[in-house]
Amino acid sequence: MRSIEKVLKKKDLKYLTKEAYNFIILKCGSIAHFSIEGWRYHYRDLRYFLDFFLVKNEYGECLAKVSEHDYWSVEDKEVIREIIATCSKYRESIFSELERGERKQSVEVAKRLMNGEITLKQLFNSYADIQHGER
Repeated sequence: MRSIEKVLKKKDLKYLTKEAYNFIILKCGSIAHFSIEGWRYHYRDLRYFLDFFLVKNEYGECLAKVSEHDYWSVEDKEVIREIIATCSKYRESIFSELERGERKQSVEVAKRLMNGEITLKQLFNSYADIQHGER
């Protein structure tokens, strides 16, 4: 629980501990993504991390409905409820901050396009490289 709070407070998945990772993959409905590093990479956008707990996990289940299921222990249900409460607490500020950053970046890219500093072809090539992990 402390690990997840620290991740959200610092806005950085490097603070996700092995213990928290194991709880998430064993109790919260996530595949391992090969390793903790792979899991961090998959959820690098904290909005996806938050939505995993608040909307639906990788199996399409809403974790907020944990009390409806008998396959979780009482202790696991309590931890999951605490994680959901923590995610709810940080959701608005994280979403807002990330969206502000994206808008700022969009304006900067638009200015560079208008000034002729980059072309659309360069922009799309860069985006394709980023999507394929080449940068």
